[in-house]
Parts: sequence; structure tokens; C-alpha cells
Amino acid sequence: MPQDAFDRYVRQTMQIDFEPYIEPLINLPRKAPQLSNVDGIQSIVAPIDRHALIDALAKTELIDPEVAYRRAIAVSHEEDVSQCGGQRLRRG
Repeated sequence: MPQDAFDRYVRQTMQIDFEPYIEPLINLPRKAPQLSNVDGIQSIVAPIDRHALIDALAKTELIDPEVAYRRAIAVSHEEDVSQCGGQRLRRG
């Protein structure tokens, strides 16, 4: 039996246009960024109260650098990135 005997019965690819099934996005109201004028420059960056910043930083969780390193390595080992980068695309 030839290798391509079932080719006419099996679909290799399929393209479906989902546009008729997608509802249009309702325009959501957007809040304009508040601009501050610092030294004659308009910017969304503004000075904040020093005490508010210190209080916010005090509430953050400090992570030991060794723990952070182990977490980053654990995430990086979930995917074999070296295999993706080590192979070149083959064109057939």
C-alpha cells in the first residue's frame, strides 16, 4: 500500500474564520493619565510622600537572594531553553 493512500481522506490543515462569532469590544472608558508639572516638564511621574514610600516598602516581603536564585533556576528549568536555542530551523 503506498504511503499517500489515505491523504485524500485526512485533512492536514484547517483554517476557520472566527470573526462572525466574536462580539465587538465595547469601548471601555479610559481615564486620562494625570500629568504633573515638575520643573516645567509634563510627566505622569510625580513626587510622592517619603513616609508613604517607606510604609509601602516596609509592607513588601524581602526575599533572601539565595531563595530568589533557586526560584529563578527552578522556573528556567521548567523549559528546555537550550534545546530551543541550539537547533536551527530546518526548511524542507
